[in-house]
Amino acid sequence: MRGGRLIAASAVGLVIVLWLVAYLSGLAPWLGIMDKTYRNISAGAVTIAGQSSSGSAFGPTSFAFLAGQEVFVDYDITLRRGAVLINVLEYAGIEHTLWQTVTRSGSGRASVRIPRTGLYHITVEPTVVGGVGQGYDLDISASWGARWP
Repeated sequence: MRGGRLIAASAVGLVIVLWLVAYLSGLAPWLGIMDKTYRNISAGAVTIAGQSSSGSAFGPTSFAFLAGQEVFVDYDITLRRGAVLINVLEYAGIEHTLWQTVTRSGSGRASVRIPRTGLYHITVEPTVVGGVGQGYDLDISASWGARWP
């Protein structure tokens, strides 16, 4: 029993080390993915009375990035109402490193070069600000990560 746990722990450790090497070398720069649908019940132009979401997301949204890395979010968005907010925020600061609102359906990439080493948070979420119609009804497929330019 003990040998089986050691083998499993070693296998998990090896996978983590291999991923870390691939990430730092730029071979596998992705940290997370999401594929979600968001809908809300609006009570006016910017008031949300209720909301629902379905789908899944995997991977960290907070991560330590190094100065000079390019953090990116690749997205494919279908907007029926609303918009999508993509931002990267450094925990130690009050300024957003990246703040982008997507107001049209389509695919693209939002990216920013990290100004200083630190812990950052990546957000990809629906918003009623600047979008089409009242409230939101949209689909988001996105992946995020970082690479060296």
